[in-house]
Amino acid sequence: MFNLEDLHLLFPPECQQRYVRHITCQRDLSPIQAEYFVKLWAYACLCRNGAPYEPIQTLDNNLYDFPFPLSHEDARKLFYSDKKTQHKKKPGTSRAAGLMLKNFASDEKGNLIRYQLFKGTKTEIRLNIPIEFNLPDNNSVGRVYPDEFSCRKDLLPVRLFLKELYSINTQISERELESNITRGLRNWSKRYPKGMRVIRKASDQEAIGFMTIMPVSPKSEDNFFANPHESLHLSQFSLRDEDPIQIAAEDELDCYMAYIRSWQIQPGLWTYDHVLALLEETKKTLQAIHADYPELSEVYSMTIHPRLEAFARLLGFRTTSLVSNAPLRWLCIHLDAFLALDFKLVLENFSFDQ
Repeated sequence: MFNLEDLHLLFPPECQQRYVRHITCQRDLSPIQAEYFVKLWAYACLCRNGAPYEPIQTLDNNLYDFPFPLSHEDARKLFYSDKKTQHKKKPGTSRAAGLMLKNFASDEKGNLIRYQLFKGTKTEIRLNIPIEFNLPDNNSVGRVYPDEFSCRKDLLPVRLFLKELYSINTQISERELESNITRGLRNWSKRYPKGMRVIRKASDQEAIGFMTIMPVSPKSEDNFFANPHESLHLSQFSLRDEDPIQIAAEDELDCYMAYIRSWQIQPGLWTYDHVLALLEETKKTLQAIHADYPELSEVYSMTIHPRLEAFARLLGFRTTSLVSNAPLRWLCIHLDAFLALDFKLVLENFSFDQ
């Protein structure tokens, strides 16, 4: 067995950070929670396989059948041993470490761990590592191509990765969220199919990227100057009969706004090729909407995911409103500015390992 405080010697910090950046915001993990979970994950791998002769670089996700004992004091050493030197603050307590384990075991975190008391102060831990926590293999998908969204083919895969996005800012259950997303996608596809596009794998035609862009009815413009939380739809307690953001009718030629309602790539598949493909399809879709509504001049979005917000800012979107008590923001860019972007040049400045 190895010293818990020496984890950084057996699983180097740079390798830890690759996993931390990758799983942050998945299962609603904050950056600090992701850091602690990666340490726990690495500890489980080292317990099962023994201390290696050389530092490990990757983590095994097949650990559910491997229970291992861990006290709250052990967890404290594992989580906080480097905090005093790094942050010049008093490290966390055993109680705080125990609460963190309880948090990982909660339904909100997707039951990332299961534990039970074992030999008094010890706790027996089992990790439940989601497949999307694995680092992406950029060569595993192969060629992709753009296509129209089809409820018949795409509802399931799109629903699953949209759930990861919307679950960050919702108070409803996972079941209710999936139901809302399903009904919302069906409704949007009936009302404005032109704005719904996917990126598919050529190998099996599975959708790995999705977007929906809508021309906004002038009657709904005021929503973009109000609290963005009031315009949430799929992640609310019940899917309202009337969508707060209405799609412009064909004869509403005084439509000035387009709304990027969803823009997401399957977790683990954020690569240069996939992002570029979805961006180029976004441009084509906006050009098609502009042809129908010649007065179109602004493109809005609402982002609740830190990575998507950072990416939108890189493209030139700017914040128009801020909610102090929730991570929701309206973002806007002029249509001409977006259409003029050189996506290949922009993506040179984006880190895909975050």
